[in-house]
Amino acid sequence: MQRLFFTISATESEIISCKDSYLQKQFDKYTFQSYDDYIVKNIKYDHFRAARSICAAAKGGTMEYRRFDNTIIARIDKGEEILEQVKAIALQENIKLASVQALGAVNHFIAGVFKTDEKKYYSNTFDGSFEIVSLTGTINTMNDEFYCHLHMSAGDDKGHVFGGHLNEATVSATCEMVIQIIGGKVDRYFDEEIGLNLFRF
Repeated sequence: MQRLFFTISATESEIISCKDSYLQKQFDKYTFQSYDDYIVKNIKYDHFRAARSICAAAKGGTMEYRRFDNTIIARIDKGEEILEQVKAIALQENIKLASVQALGAVNHFIAGVFKTDEKKYYSNTFDGSFEIVSLTGTINTMNDEFYCHLHMSAGDDKGHVFGGHLNEATVSATCEMVIQIIGGKVDRYFDEEIGLNLFRF
């Protein structure tokens, strides 16, 4: 049985006790409830955000992030898959529209190129030591569900750079990410003529 203790702040001495590596947010009261009867009430929302990454770590992940108004700064750790972590943050923060940028290092990624004449993606798999030269894209929705569209380019030890539409990427050291939340919502739809999921305004 794993138990985690985390002090919220120096001025507020509440302790979160995490039993069985599980905490559940009580959204309406901004409180935590553990697997059974460990409860801390009336935690300030900013303190809750700071503590939330600790709860994620207790559940087996190590990715951490902090939110500053509409900007999220995240650290994605070795062995974690980037798209999965972006989705985890977006769902946790209820993000409907945002821009994403990042840098870091990966040892595996799959990137695709869309051939417009065939309306088909062709993917390439890369394994080895790569530095992310650029990772950029958007978070939004399609049919009111989470949707993420990222492109990434990465360079190897010879200076060769590869990239395209990102399907998968595994962090080899760290990935530093900035998510800029945009007020509003833009959904997507599949365009038969183009063959892609486009913005719907």
